[in-house]
Amino acid sequence: MLRLRGKILATVDNKGQLKLPAVFKVGVESSYNKKTEFFCGYHLAFFDDLSTRCLYLMIIWGSIEANLSVISGTNNAKRRSLEVTACYGLEVDIDSKDRFLILQVLRGSAQLKDEVVILGQIDYLDICKYNLFNQRIAADSLDADYLAILAEFGI
Repeated sequence: MLRLRGKILATVDNKGQLKLPAVFKVGVESSYNKKTEFFCGYHLAFFDDLSTRCLYLMIIWGSIEANLSVISGTNNAKRRSLEVTACYGLEVDIDSKDRFLILQVLRGSAQLKDEVVILGQIDYLDICKYNLFNQRIAADSLDADYLAILAEFGI
């Protein structure tokens, strides 16, 4: 089972490419027999937060698409999520140097240039501009309400 964990500092180069950190690549390859096909876009649950972009293994993204496919085409939430993912998302290939391209529209809206943070989120990766990540962590700590919700799940 895929378990992407940890925080890695990385750099988006001047071509908009980001190198997949070795620790995450090893995790993906050991879980999915060296499959390194990804979808880069918004996390649908957080697409109102322009500071975060996600990298999903295509196997994981495929299950999200399968869940969306059973929702009626007239459902506004489905329609909006498909619009957002079509506009901001793209299947990406990892090149021989373990780099992938982040679309310009994603780099611009999330300010993804220079230093970024890549966070393992169990089955996907969060990519966030370094200083925006630090601001978010400082502003949104695990308060009593969050801890109470987690306790309901035995955490």
